[in-house]
Amino acid sequence: MAGKTFDDLRMFIDAAKELGKVCEIEGADWNEEIGALVEAAAELIPDPPLILFHRPSLPEFLPSVDLRNLRVGTAEVDLQLIRHPRNVGVTVLRRLGEVEIRVEM
Repeated sequence: MAGKTFDDLRMFIDAAKELGKVCEIEGADWNEEIGALVEAAAELIPDPPLILFHRPSLPEFLPSVDLRNLRVGTAEVDLQLIRHPRNVGVTVLRRLGEVEIRVEM
């Protein structure tokens, strides 16, 4: 995909899927499975080019979550998720190495 231009995020995701570089996790419960999701992203997915948050949400009692020292392949990131009235924002606080962070609403 180097040097290729995409008109939108969906086209980029489709191209990454064709290359086998996307792992989709659907139906995960934030309360019961966040640890497993972090472990999967950090250890079990070799060098993904993308961390994709698909319609992220946080419960009302949890205004924010910080994910520190999240290792993805050879990269390491600190992320902050903040609940807003209609959505959840994702902020990259620190990034070492090559990894894309995307939010799909």
